[in-house]
Amino acid sequence: MKINMSTTGSAPHTEHFFDLHKFMRLTDQNDQIMFETCEAFVTYTPAMVQELRHEAERCDPEGLRKALHKLKSSTAMFAVEGLTVEMSGLDKCDFMDTEVLKHRICLIVGHVERLVMEVRMFLMSMTITASKKF
Repeated sequence: MKINMSTTGSAPHTEHFFDLHKFMRLTDQNDQIMFETCEAFVTYTPAMVQELRHEAERCDPEGLRKALHKLKSSTAMFAVEGLTVEMSGLDKCDFMDTEVLKHRICLIVGHVERLVMEVRMFLMSMTITASKKF
């Protein structure tokens, strides 16, 4: 599912950012791999999001590129194609107007935060399902 941007530039509330089918395919539906990967993602991604915010405030193109690359790599296993494309589109951030850049970073931050929430919910459902097996 692609990110569907409205005229205001924000994603509709019903938009999903977690591509469950891709994630299950990449993990070969192995419960342990899915659990550990999700757990690491929800643990470490918020710090990467904070780093991206910090670099956007500093308006440092090189720092921003590095932070985006780390975040894009971290989210690639989970995110819908459109989110990855959106992050890739900021590679030329040093040619962008500062306010436009900050706006686009804010959108990405919001989308990644939603992705973390969706992965956290999936992780909780895995935990509940596993506890019912015993």
